[in-house]
Amino acid sequence: MKFFVTVTMTLVFMAGTCIAQDVISEPDIDGDAAAVHGDAAARQTLEQECIAQVVADSPYPEFYRAVRILAIIGSDACVDPLTALLSNPDKAHLVRNVLENMESEKAGAALRSALETTAGAQRLGVISSLMARKDAHAVGALSKLLADSDVETVAYAANALGQIATPESIEALYPLLDSSDAKMQLAGAEGLLCAARQIKGDNAAAIYKKLIGEAMPDFIEAGAFTGLLAAQPGKALDQVIETIRGEDELLRLTAIAALATLDDDAVAEKLGLLLPSLDGRLQALVISALAERHEPTVLPLLHTVLGSESEEARLAAMQAIAVHGNVSSIEPLCSIIEKTDNRPERMAAVETLRRLHGDDVDSVLIQRMQKTTVDMRGDLMEVLAQRNAVSAVDAIIEQSQYDSLRPAAFRALTHLVATDRLDDMLHLLGDLKDDVGRPEAESAVVALCQRIAQQQGQIKINKAVYGDLPDGSSKDVADVLTRIIESGVLAIDVGNGNFGDPAPGVVKNLHVEYTINGVPETKVIAENQKLILQADALPQGLTDTLAARLDGAASPAEQVSLLRVLSRLGGSSAYQLVLSHLEDDDSVIRDGAIRALSNWPDTMAAQKLTEIFAEVTETAHRMVTLRGCVRLLRLGQLEPAATLALYSRLVAVAQNADERKLLLAGLADLNSPDAIPLVMALLEDESVQTEADMALQRIGDATGMSEADLQAAKEAGAQKTSSADDGFIPLFDGKTLDGWAGEPALWRVEDGCIIGESTKENPVKVNTFLTWEGDKPGDFELTFRYKLESDKVNSGVQIRSERFEGYRVRGYQADIANEDWISGICYEEGGRGILARRGQKLELGPGDEKKVTKFADENELGAKINMDDWNEYKIVAQGNHFVSSINGHVMHEIIDNSALARSSGVIAFQLHVGPPMKIRFTDIMLKRLPQE
Repeated sequence: MKFFVTVTMTLVFMAGTCIAQDVISEPDIDGDAAAVHGDAAARQTLEQECIAQVVADSPYPEFYRAVRILAIIGSDACVDPLTALLSNPDKAHLVRNVLENMESEKAGAALRSALETTAGAQRLGVISSLMARKDAHAVGALSKLLADSDVETVAYAANALGQIATPESIEALYPLLDSSDAKMQLAGAEGLLCAARQIKGDNAAAIYKKLIGEAMPDFIEAGAFTGLLAAQPGKALDQVIETIRGEDELLRLTAIAALATLDDDAVAEKLGLLLPSLDGRLQALVISALAERHEPTVLPLLHTVLGSESEEARLAAMQAIAVHGNVSSIEPLCSIIEKTDNRPERMAAVETLRRLHGDDVDSVLIQRMQKTTVDMRGDLMEVLAQRNAVSAVDAIIEQSQYDSLRPAAFRALTHLVATDRLDDMLHLLGDLKDDVGRPEAESAVVALCQRIAQQQGQIKINKAVYGDLPDGSSKDVADVLTRIIESGVLAIDVGNGNFGDPAPGVVKNLHVEYTINGVPETKVIAENQKLILQADALPQGLTDTLAARLDGAASPAEQVSLLRVLSRLGGSSAYQLVLSHLEDDDSVIRDGAIRALSNWPDTMAAQKLTEIFAEVTETAHRMVTLRGCVRLLRLGQLEPAATLALYSRLVAVAQNADERKLLLAGLADLNSPDAIPLVMALLEDESVQTEADMALQRIGDATGMSEADLQAAKEAGAQKTSSADDGFIPLFDGKTLDGWAGEPALWRVEDGCIIGESTKENPVKVNTFLTWEGDKPGDFELTFRYKLESDKVNSGVQIRSERFEGYRVRGYQADIANEDWISGICYEEGGRGILARRGQKLELGPGDEKKVTKFADENELGAKINMDDWNEYKIVAQGNHFVSSINGHVMHEIIDNSALARSSGVIAFQLHVGPPMKIRFTDIMLKRLPQE
């Protein structure tokens, strides 16, 4: 191959030389030649003038002009003068360009004679010119060159003979195939391959068969086989089948690839007879090739393959059916789902059903769901939801009567139910007798209410102008502000760059005219303040409907569900409905109202939560309300003075170390020197001194305080605790899931451990998480113990992550699984995927830079992990650097300097979509670290 690359590069160089010389000067050649058109005498005069310039060894620009004109008007008169220059290394390429394009036999004879008078690159050029002319008279001379000692000359001559493709030239090439020199053999093969392409038909087929039979390089055999199919199209299918049955792997793969383009109506029929005799790998390859054929007989064959004993073949058939399938594919795919215990195959069948084409597919799927087994209906409901089959709503509602199907039914309804079906959804929620499917039902109602509110539109920006910019101008930002509001952001920092990158502090005001629920409003926001446009999340009609249902609820469980729905919707009217139940006579409803307020989406509930925290005595309610209040204060939507006032009251009534530590975490985020007195007040409790010191340090760093100032503040506080206080705080009380949020049906507390468990009856359909609601730690050390308690487990711990869509989380994950390559890797859930495998250190740069260093053997580290006993996980995150260890052994290390890096976020444990699984977590401890 290296030799023939050299030949190609020689031709490119020769062409490039011509181009480079052409660029030197470009006279009006076409105009000069056109001027003598139709005038024989003038044409002869111009030709003689050009010949004279060629003979006289004129300067290159004049020579170039003369040769180019001769290429247009030249006759036999110019052949001899030009032939004399075929050995000239500087001019031969231009001369050959004239001679090879002349129809004159004299020109051909001159080129043939030049084979004897030229050498080196000039002779190679002459050979190329004879090839371009397809000069049959040159076959004898070119054949002699096949015995030349120069391999490059042989290659050029063989290519020329192949292009000429007369019986004599073809016959001359065959002896090269028997050469002991591999380069000579290859030259003959390439020449014959070229000849076969010229002559077509049975004669070409004979050449192709000869090349296939020889021990040739892969590209020659593949090219010959492809050519053979084209030369004998009537025999192509049989040839392909025979080759697939053969043992030559290269030709077999080439034959399979050819299936996609064969012009034969019997392809699917004959391949159907062949497939059972092939192994699974070959069946899958054949099916993938057939998938590219668009003919009616292919789909029935694919359906037949679904019954193959080969899983690989069945999966390939499903991929093909996803492209070609229609309503006839439903039954064979459903049969797969009914019969298989193989989850990947089952999910492939579900995905294929989702992608089927045809207007009647949805209706048939609905009918199939209604008559199939209960176990399978959940899969078909998922398919209908993914297909956005709104016609399936009533049929799916029917399935919610089954306990095992209720979660899946409500998950499907979340996506499908129309806005005019709110009453139906509320009745379904109210009719629930237990908690099976309740979280999913609540989510479905929330999603429906949000769609109703979105349709009606709550906030409309009429005018928004930045005034008093540094250059004295103003800037219309109504469109930008409208997009921000539509994205769900209602609090915007003035001067933060959202409105055209003005530097903070230089914008004097923001004038906004808007309407909320049709009522005009006007605001002028001064510099460095926040703009908060808070519309009621619920239109009046929707509020009335929810209020009536809440008052007429058939059970406390229904009322609590509605309170949770209201807490996720937010808005002033929903807020008032929740407040009205804080004093309910039923303790279950009171508890539900308190927890609903604690999960409120905006700071509207902060004041009330502060009041409740100050008044309640139940430990659970105190922690729930405090966590909720601190979370809301961290949103930064309140004015600083109001935030400090609420923190002041919370500090005053805090009763134990856990409450004070949570308050210190919130105060540290204020980044305000006004928070220092509150931190100092908490220092009276020696057990929180480490957290107080960290809060002071963060506040000092954010406000530019000197070390001396900070030290003075510390000395003014209470005495520090003993050095035995290691600064860790527990995130799990060992008894309840207070402070954690997750799917109730999947997470529980048992024997002092958090249990995450999915079952066949209650599977995980999408990755779900148990999220710590305390705050969003940035720099910290996290330790916990875990134990795998099922054959299949895929879990992990999220750090610096983001919660979205209910109980879903995305961000960095330290992985846990009983697939031995997974535990100990670093994965970015919902982002960049695997970042570092076990034993790797990954450094991500500000651009696309990525550096991976191996510091330990992956398998040796895996041996340190207990698959059937307890393990201790430790994660240290500080700045842009974090390190994860299991049982004292570092598993991976990440340094993230990229634009996607996260500096803080939630902590959460995962249950992965998949088969039933069970995992235990306990001893969950967090120590905050000072920022680097």
